[in-house]
Amino acid sequence: MWLMCNLLSVGKVNKAGFEVIFGCDAATIVSKTMKIKCNTIGKLFVVQFQLGDNNAERCHVTANGEVWHRRLGHPCNQYMKMLDLPVPKKPCSACMKGKATKQPFKNVDGERSKRVGELIFTDICGPFREPTLNNERYFQVVIDDKSHFVTVFLLKNKSEAPFRLMDHLRILKNNDRRCTRIRCDNANE
Repeated sequence: MWLMCNLLSVGKVNKAGFEVIFGCDAATIVSKTMKIKCNTIGKLFVVQFQLGDNNAERCHVTANGEVWHRRLGHPCNQYMKMLDLPVPKKPCSACMKGKATKQPFKNVDGERSKRVGELIFTDICGPFREPTLNNERYFQVVIDDKSHFVTVFLLKNKSEAPFRLMDHLRILKNNDRRCTRIRCDNANE
């Protein structure tokens, strides 16, 4: 025979701090804050209770475009229209701040180089925990200001950096390019 109800252990109820009082046709479960009456049905004491409404499933539906704009992660108006949601009436302050741009630095010289090789930038990165197959733990980047061409040299030690830079300058000279300015971050590399 299958049980069509849940069973309640009187021992567990007592251990949890409740007192169970049995009468001839009813039982009462008592604690400091509540009292539960159990009527008998046949030979069983039955706790009858009714589940309340589940408020977690309810939500407030809003037609406010600003609220939906924030909830969806600040999409543009085109996506709001695509989703058939109202478009915000006024611009979002967070979006305005995010789209605002400012040049971080003023140009030092005021003008860029006019020919390839005239101005180059260089920097070193490393050491890395895992070396390459040839045991290099550093790399040096050389960037041309005019063409934005990037050259990367792998280095075993930082002390190789000036030699690799000289190699790069030699290549420029062999191609009739003369470097007049070199910029670096002045780190002790």
